[in-house]
Amino acid sequence: MFMKKLSVLLSLAAAALFAQEAVLDHEGEVAALVFRPLSATTAGKWGVPAEPDPVIEEPVRFTSHFQFGASYTHARITPYGFNNYNGNLGGAQALYEFKTADRIYGGMSLRWREGKEEGELGSMDLRDIDVQERIGYTFGRADALVSLYTGFGFRYLRQALEPKTSAPATFMYEEFYVPVGFLYDYQYSRNFSVGLYGVWMPQVYPTLTIEPIGGARWILVKTLKNGRVEMPFTFGLDRFNNTTFVFKPFAEYWQDGKTVAKAVNGTALGVPRNTYLFVGIDVNICYSF
Repeated sequence: MFMKKLSVLLSLAAAALFAQEAVLDHEGEVAALVFRPLSATTAGKWGVPAEPDPVIEEPVRFTSHFQFGASYTHARITPYGFNNYNGNLGGAQALYEFKTADRIYGGMSLRWREGKEEGELGSMDLRDIDVQERIGYTFGRADALVSLYTGFGFRYLRQALEPKTSAPATFMYEEFYVPVGFLYDYQYSRNFSVGLYGVWMPQVYPTLTIEPIGGARWILVKTLKNGRVEMPFTFGLDRFNNTTFVFKPFAEYWQDGKTVAKAVNGTALGVPRNTYLFVGIDVNICYSF
């Protein structure tokens, strides 16, 4: 009997030192001990190695991001007073951004695409090159960022027209504009984020050169109804924590202004305003550092 009571007392003492609780059965025997890790003080007192504190790994926060990839675009082009041209464009793009919470935001993008458009009056080969520089500020926290920016942009649109009833001609639009935009990014999980981007692009200096009319650059009416909306979906892999894949559907509306030039006899040049509607998707690889 004495040995039995001594066993119970020793078990309860061990529970007090090393375990969360001791469970006794109906006869007073110790049925189970639920152990907890030793504290450093207790471990030193009893000469037992203490278990190390759990290490919590903080996710790496990158500040610079470089994207590049390919794009597909369906385009509809409407010269004012004429029928539409419709077709598909393929291209490529690259983007660098410095973006982190509560810091200056900076970026630069380059986009190129081209393809053939068809209409009732003929066909058009379209080339579209867009360069944009950005400067702004990023607000928020690591998993939810909002960037506001402005900057300077240049767009080159080349239309090589082949009408069915007249001679071919090439129209080269060179248009400077000021982007005013926002970027919203939400980190839903370690390997997935979603965003919403929007930018307004009012023109400040649009011009036009026409072939075969060489040697003249025509000033166009500035247009303000220019904008683009994107919704990027970003997927990552645990094995490559600094490389992600970005799928970015977009819609874009753009206008070329009409010409205001007149000949010496008062006849207007008469190039109409063009309206572009672009819908498509960018597929990018993003490397962050």
